[in-house]
Amino acid sequence: MVKLQNTSKSYSKRVILNDISLEIAKGDMIALMGRSGAGKTTLLNILGLLEIPDRGEYYLDGNLIRLNNDEIVSRIRRDYIGFVVQNYGLLNDKKIDYNISLPLLIKKLKKDEIKDKVYETACAVGIEEHLNKYPYQLSGGECQRVSIARALIKNPKLILADEPTGALDEKSEQNIIQLLLELNRKGVTIVIATHNSEVANICKKIFYIKNENLFT
Repeated sequence: MVKLQNTSKSYSKRVILNDISLEIAKGDMIALMGRSGAGKTTLLNILGLLEIPDRGEYYLDGNLIRLNNDEIVSRIRRDYIGFVVQNYGLLNDKKIDYNISLPLLIKKLKKDEIKDKVYETACAVGIEEHLNKYPYQLSGGECQRVSIARALIKNPKLILADEPTGALDEKSEQNIIQLLLELNRKGVTIVIATHNSEVANICKKIFYIKNENLFT
């Protein structure tokens, strides 16, 4: 599905990733582990085309992607990739249904189509009763489910989750872990950046980032 080849990334003079390669197959569930600052989020952002590497090649479904073409990069990010972040990334002044619908609003789909898809996706992650509430009225675990629903609503080929349980209590963490497992069993490809070994151990593969390199 997605392959990075001989990829490097630096900030100023600091090397974060050095000549790493990674291949993600359809249906994979992968954990990226490493100490804080090791490069987990950087690697996740490169996979999601939020950041462009200094060197290296990016393949999607076997096709080499021209990373200097902003239109192609934006289209892939919009249509193929869903993002889940630790702090949820929700708009607190907008209701849950609006937050979930954002990717479809960007695509300018019809209102009735968006409404039906929002409800369907909310049901899939168990938050359909909260659609008329605001994020500040929900628990951390519920907000993370909203974030996951927003990622899922455009039927992405790949979900990238950056510390998706990092801000949650133990019970909410377990609920999100089970939800991610269920989504993966349904065929959703997931990559999780985490420092939590319990989260990593649910994944099919674990990669470690240390000293700018990637290890299995």
